[in-house]
Amino acid sequence: MKDPSHLSFESLVRYKDKTGKLIPPVFIDDFYQLGAIKQLDQMVIDLVLTDMKKLPLEHGCKVSVNISAESIADPAIIHFVVERLRFYEIEPSSLEIEITEEAIITNDKQIAKNIEALQALGITVAIDDFGSGYASFPHLLKFNFDKSET
Repeated sequence: MKDPSHLSFESLVRYKDKTGKLIPPVFIDDFYQLGAIKQLDQMVIDLVLTDMKKLPLEHGCKVSVNISAESIADPAIIHFVVERLRFYEIEPSSLEIEITEEAIITNDKQIAKNIEALQALGITVAIDDFGSGYASFPHLLKFNFDKSET
Protein backbone atom coordinates (compact mmCIF):
# COMPACT_ATOMS: atom_id res chain seq x y z
CA MET A 1 0.00 0.00 0.00
CA LYS A 2 1.48 3.34 -1.04
CA ASP A 3 -0.19 5.44 1.67
CA PRO A 4 0.29 3.94 5.16
CA SER A 5 -2.16 6.44 6.68
CA HIS A 6 -4.93 4.25 5.25
CA LEU A 7 -3.61 1.18 7.06
CA SER A 8 -4.87 0.30 10.52
CA PHE A 9 -5.00 -2.68 12.81
CA GLU A 10 -7.36 -3.69 15.60
CA SER A 11 -6.17 -5.43 18.72
CA LEU A 12 -8.39 -8.26 19.90
CA VAL A 13 -8.36 -9.94 23.29
CA ARG A 14 -8.25 -13.72 22.93
CA TYR A 15 -6.71 -16.66 24.70
CA LYS A 16 -5.77 -20.16 23.70
CA ASP A 17 -7.11 -23.31 25.28
CA LYS A 18 -4.90 -26.28 26.14
CA THR A 19 -4.99 -27.49 22.54
CA GLY A 20 -3.95 -24.11 21.17
CA LYS A 21 -7.39 -23.23 19.82
CA LEU A 22 -8.28 -19.51 20.01
CA ILE A 23 -11.23 -18.89 22.30
CA PRO A 24 -13.63 -15.93 21.88
CA PRO A 25 -13.44 -13.34 24.69
CA VAL A 26 -16.27 -14.78 26.80
CA PHE A 27 -14.03 -14.29 29.85
CA ILE A 28 -14.49 -10.51 29.64
CA ASP A 29 -17.83 -10.87 31.44
CA ASP A 30 -15.89 -12.33 34.36
CA PHE A 31 -13.84 -9.14 34.61
CA TYR A 32 -17.07 -7.10 34.70
CA GLN A 33 -18.51 -9.30 37.44
CA LEU A 34 -15.33 -9.03 39.48
CA GLY A 35 -15.23 -5.24 39.08
CA ALA A 36 -11.87 -5.57 37.34
CA ILE A 37 -12.71 -4.41 33.82
CA LYS A 38 -10.65 -1.21 34.14
CA GLN A 39 -7.62 -3.28 35.13
CA LEU A 40 -8.14 -5.49 32.07
CA ASP A 41 -8.39 -2.40 29.86
CA GLN A 42 -5.14 -1.03 31.28
CA MET A 43 -3.39 -4.35 30.80
CA VAL A 44 -4.58 -4.55 27.19
CA ILE A 45 -3.50 -0.96 26.45
CA ASP A 46 -0.09 -1.73 27.89
CA LEU A 47 0.27 -4.93 25.86
CA VAL A 48 -0.85 -3.21 22.66
CA LEU A 49 1.66 -0.39 23.14
CA THR A 50 4.36 -2.98 23.87
CA ASP A 51 3.54 -4.68 20.56
CA MET A 52 3.39 -1.35 18.72
CA LYS A 53 6.91 -0.55 19.90
CA LYS A 54 8.18 -3.87 18.51
CA LEU A 55 6.28 -3.88 15.20
CA PRO A 56 7.66 -2.21 12.09
CA LEU A 57 4.64 0.08 11.71
CA GLU A 58 4.86 2.68 8.97
CA HIS A 59 4.33 6.32 9.89
CA GLY A 60 0.59 6.98 9.70
CA CYS A 61 -0.51 3.44 10.62
CA LYS A 62 -2.95 3.17 13.51
CA VAL A 63 -3.66 0.42 16.01
CA SER A 64 -7.01 0.41 17.75
CA VAL A 65 -7.83 -0.91 21.17
CA ASN A 66 -11.28 -1.39 22.69
CA ILE A 67 -11.93 -0.08 26.17
CA SER A 68 -14.97 -0.40 28.38
CA ALA A 69 -17.55 2.22 29.29
CA GLU A 70 -16.15 2.16 32.83
CA SER A 71 -12.68 3.08 31.61
CA ILE A 72 -13.76 5.86 29.26
CA ALA A 73 -15.85 7.35 32.10
CA ASP A 74 -12.88 7.39 34.49
CA PRO A 75 -10.83 10.63 34.47
CA ALA A 76 -7.72 8.57 35.35
CA ILE A 77 -7.73 6.92 31.91
CA ILE A 78 -6.28 10.07 30.33
CA HIS A 79 -3.25 10.14 32.64
CA PHE A 80 -2.75 6.39 32.18
CA VAL A 81 -2.78 6.59 28.37
CA VAL A 82 -0.50 9.65 28.30
CA GLU A 83 1.98 8.02 30.68
CA ARG A 84 2.08 4.75 28.73
CA LEU A 85 2.46 6.52 25.37
CA ARG A 86 5.42 8.46 26.78
CA PHE A 87 6.92 5.34 28.34
CA TYR A 88 6.81 3.43 25.05
CA GLU A 89 7.61 6.51 22.95
CA ILE A 90 4.53 5.98 20.77
CA GLU A 91 3.00 8.88 18.88
CA PRO A 92 -0.58 9.49 20.08
CA SER A 93 -1.73 9.72 16.45
CA SER A 94 -0.82 6.02 16.07
CA LEU A 95 -3.41 4.98 18.64
CA GLU A 96 -7.15 4.67 18.21
CA ILE A 97 -9.46 4.10 21.17
CA GLU A 98 -12.72 2.30 20.44
CA ILE A 99 -15.49 2.47 22.98
CA THR A 100 -18.54 0.30 23.11
CA GLU A 101 -22.03 1.48 22.35
CA GLU A 102 -23.08 1.06 25.98
CA ALA A 103 -20.89 4.04 26.92
CA ILE A 104 -22.98 6.49 24.92
CA ILE A 105 -26.36 5.43 26.31
CA THR A 106 -25.66 7.38 29.48
CA ASN A 107 -25.42 11.15 29.44
CA ASP A 108 -22.08 11.18 31.19
CA LYS A 109 -20.28 14.51 30.89
CA GLN A 110 -17.03 12.89 32.01
CA ILE A 111 -17.12 10.57 28.99
CA ALA A 112 -17.43 13.60 26.68
CA LYS A 113 -14.54 15.31 28.51
CA ASN A 114 -12.37 12.22 28.23
CA ILE A 115 -13.13 11.83 24.52
CA GLU A 116 -12.18 15.47 23.95
CA ALA A 117 -8.99 15.08 26.01
CA LEU A 118 -7.91 12.00 24.04
CA GLN A 119 -8.62 13.77 20.75
CA ALA A 120 -6.67 16.84 21.90
CA LEU A 121 -3.67 14.53 22.33
CA GLY A 122 -4.07 13.33 18.72
CA ILE A 123 -5.69 9.99 19.55
CA THR A 124 -8.56 8.92 17.30
CA VAL A 125 -11.72 7.98 19.23
CA ALA A 126 -14.29 5.70 17.60
CA ILE A 127 -17.60 4.19 18.61
CA ASP A 128 -17.44 0.44 18.07
CA ASP A 129 -20.33 -1.69 16.79
CA PHE A 130 -22.78 1.21 16.62
CA GLY A 131 -26.28 -0.10 15.94
CA SER A 132 -25.75 -3.46 17.61
CA GLY A 133 -27.44 -2.45 20.87
CA TYR A 134 -29.84 0.15 22.15
CA ALA A 135 -28.12 3.37 21.14
CA SER A 136 -29.68 5.58 18.50
CA PHE A 137 -28.49 8.55 16.46
CA PRO A 138 -29.46 11.05 19.19
CA HIS A 139 -27.18 9.11 21.56
CA LEU A 140 -24.40 9.18 18.98
CA LEU A 141 -24.73 12.93 18.44
CA LYS A 142 -24.06 13.66 22.13
CA PHE A 143 -20.39 12.77 21.63
CA ASN A 144 -17.77 13.97 19.16
CA PHE A 145 -16.41 10.72 17.73
CA ASP A 146 -13.82 10.70 14.98
CA LYS A 147 -15.48 7.69 13.40
CA SER A 148 -18.24 5.17 13.84
CA GLU A 149 -17.90 1.46 13.19
CA THR A 150 -21.08 -0.46 12.48
